[in-house]
Amino acid sequence: MTFYRHAAILSDAWIYIRLLIKAFDHTTVKVKGLQMAYTNIAVQSITKSGLAPTYTAATAVDGNMFTNTGKEFIHVVNADAGAINVTIPTPATVAGLSIEDKVVAVPGNTDMMIGPFEAGFFNQPAGGTDAGKVYVQYSAVVNVTVAALRA
Repeated sequence: MTFYRHAAILSDAWIYIRLLIKAFDHTTVKVKGLQMAYTNIAVQSITKSGLAPTYTAATAVDGNMFTNTGKEFIHVVNADAGAINVTIPTPATVAGLSIEDKVVAVPGNTDMMIGPFEAGFFNQPAGGTDAGKVYVQYSAVVNVTVAALRA
């Protein structure tokens, strides 16, 4: 009898542990409207003299963010062999309905310019922690770099 009782307790504990792991899995945590600690990327302005942009490693769990006026775009460089998805969450709503997030596939060993981003749809709302910023999330970050640019 004791063996079966211990097995049942261990089984319940294992189920609880699996639920905790799932609750803290970064793909589960990325829920629309959930505040996360995004890493800021400085926006670099392109001038008539040109720009040699500085790239930042894509941030794994929380993603990146940048200040947006509606003229910014991002340059994502995927130097890995595998394709990735870049997701731009849209915190805005229309008539109380959520707007679908913008998802862009970036094939392996290539780069993609994404944007510009309309401030009314992509900026985090006024009064929030990251007001006026656009969030960027990545399905993978190995060998992925990004720059935020303004024309």
